Amino acid sequence: MSWARVRVIELEQESDLNWIEALSRCSRVGLDVVLVTVLSTSGSTPRDRSAKMVVSVDAVYDSIGGGQLEYLATSHARERLLAQENEPEIKKFPLAAAALQCCGGSMTLLFESVLERPLAAVAPAPGAAAAPRR
Repeated sequence: MSWARVRVIELEQESDLNWIEALSRCSRVGLDVVLVTVLSTSGSTPRDRSAKMVVSVDAVYDSIGGGQLEYLATSHARERLLAQENEPEIKKFPLAAAALQCCGGSMTLLFESVLERPLAAVAPAPGAAAAPRR
């Protein structure tokens, strides 16, 4: 079993992490995730503004309210991961219409990808001038 897979297994065993602990640990093991934040709410909603969750390809940490809303948000976050989408995105969810939840309000969510790039991805291009040493 590879060292990277062992690290992911260790992380998966701690699925009760809150979003900030999960974000930190996912970053340490090089796991791509999407941070989902409730930007605004109107009417009756399951969580208030600023609730957050972290979504990886195979795990979810913390919660933005559960139910169909969380299912839709998790599915959207995973689509972003598969597409390696890096631009932040704001998406509105009318709970009764889109999520079929009885709350009846609406929630606006921010999706922010945290994609761990290999060191080579940030290395200077061949022929680029090196930074001066101090």
